[in-house]
Amino acid sequence: MDEVNKVASSEKFEAAAKKAKSLLAEDKLDEANQAYISLIPDDKLTPAECFVLGNTFFSMEDDLALKYQQRALAALPDDPHVNLEYAMDLHRQGKAKEALPHYEKYLSKGKSGYLPHTLLADCLVRTGRLKEACEQWKLADHPNNHTEIDFAIHSIYGAALPFKRRSDLLKAIHAGQVNKLDELFALSANWDRDWWNADVNPEMLKKDVALAKEILAGDAEHFAELEVYAETYTQEVTPKWLEEKLKAKGWILGEAGKLPSRGHVADRLVSLVLEHELEKEATLLKRFEAELRNRALGKDAKDIMALNMLAHLLASDEKLAPQLAEIDQAGWERYHDDRFAASLLVGLLGTDKLKTDSPQFIQAMKDFPENEFIAMMGVEMAEKEGKPMSQPLVEAIKAEFRHLSISIGIIKDSYRLKGLFALLEKELGK
Repeated sequence: MDEVNKVASSEKFEAAAKKAKSLLAEDKLDEANQAYISLIPDDKLTPAECFVLGNTFFSMEDDLALKYQQRALAALPDDPHVNLEYAMDLHRQGKAKEALPHYEKYLSKGKSGYLPHTLLADCLVRTGRLKEACEQWKLADHPNNHTEIDFAIHSIYGAALPFKRRSDLLKAIHAGQVNKLDELFALSANWDRDWWNADVNPEMLKKDVALAKEILAGDAEHFAELEVYAETYTQEVTPKWLEEKLKAKGWILGEAGKLPSRGHVADRLVSLVLEHELEKEATLLKRFEAELRNRALGKDAKDIMALNMLAHLLASDEKLAPQLAEIDQAGWERYHDDRFAASLLVGLLGTDKLKTDSPQFIQAMKDFPENEFIAMMGVEMAEKEGKPMSQPLVEAIKAEFRHLSISIGIIKDSYRLKGLFALLEKELGK
């Protein structure tokens, strides 16, 4: 690793990093990547340089990360660190079976640590080696490494960095998919660096507004909605400010108030109206239910944000709660959204209408095999029905690795995963 450290701290790599950072700020991800790639002629790259490039592109450009680690591995097939990084690249691309032997090789070289033990446990579960998976999980030492384990799992299953997602959205927008502007604004408003850290990125929102103004020159309504959306994240939103802004636009408030046409904008503003108590849910439901149903459930409708708003407003009145089943079914079937499927199943479970062999549950597991809420229902029902627990526990463990749920606090953590492994070990020991 001395050679790797020399490469990473060399003047040319530090200069490339500085240039790449500047290019990222200009929304030039491809050029930022090229700043690294063009450092050294491809046929002159050393294994250490390939290793550093692979690490540089991890979670930003998965294909490039894998490409360079493959080259490092070809030159250094027994190096533990190269095997670990290559395993993580494969694992991140969903290739657990292929990643597994490289985690094992890392550990066979006398190495250890919470990260390889945790990630190997996941691969072992996914390849059916359950007893070995439980052993690796114990070696990860969750009681002393729980936070680190959370981040290790995120390194595999977390989304690409926001700069990468932004770049993909910008390419789609410039290719003519103007509706992607809404997603671009939403990303800037929730610049999530990982599962636990997200905030507003005002600089990106400023760029978004400028881009929208240019692209939507012939669509003043769309631009006006996105501009206000951005302002709700960059201005101090008080009840007075919000009321004045909405009344000036003729949106939401009062009998004549209109619902903004853009889903993200309407959802954000309705949420703020309720938060600042400018209207009540019942009033908004009466005013906009028909429109929301048309936007979400009408012929050729594709507005899932409208369905979200409709579900929220209906849920605020216990008398209307039975209608939620229809909404959940539509969210599942029309939009293939696992949140609605889980909600529908929860409703059925609460009335004892759901079993492990129920058609709805079987279909949900096919449609959303790694939804943590649905998988946990399988565990609970199997236990209640006195059925074998191993497979439901395996499905729940895979789902927890994929997402991590909120188990003991208000943020995602691996404590439920810890409990599931304990149950699986107990089950396997019977």
